[in-house]
Amino acid sequence: MSDITLARALTYDPDAWGDYQWAVDQLDGRSLASKVIPAVDAPDRVAFMRFVPEIAGSAARVFGAYRISATFLTMVKVQDGTWRVWGLGPTIPSARDILGDP
Repeated sequence: MSDITLARALTYDPDAWGDYQWAVDQLDGRSLASKVIPAVDAPDRVAFMRFVPEIAGSAARVFGAYRISATFLTMVKVQDGTWRVWGLGPTIPSARDILGDP
C-alpha cells in the first residue's frame, strides 16, 4: 500500500487534505510526543497527539521555563471503533467544534 493510500485510509475527510504535502511541511523538523491526550469533553471519541520541535541539533533548557510550540494532531473515533485523523494545527479544538452539538 502506498503512503498516500494509507494516509487517505487513516483520514476522517481525505478530500480536505489534498495531496498531504502541507501536512508533511508542517511536521518537518518535529517529532511525535509520547502520549495521547484524551479530550476533556469527549475522552472516548476525541483525542490529540502532540508534535514538538526535534531537540537534536538545538540547545534545550533542562531547568526553568521554556516555551515549546506544538502542532496537534486531532483524532476522532468513527462508527466502527477505529480512529481517524480529523485535523492538524497549532491548537486543540473542542469536541463540540469537531463533533457538532450532541
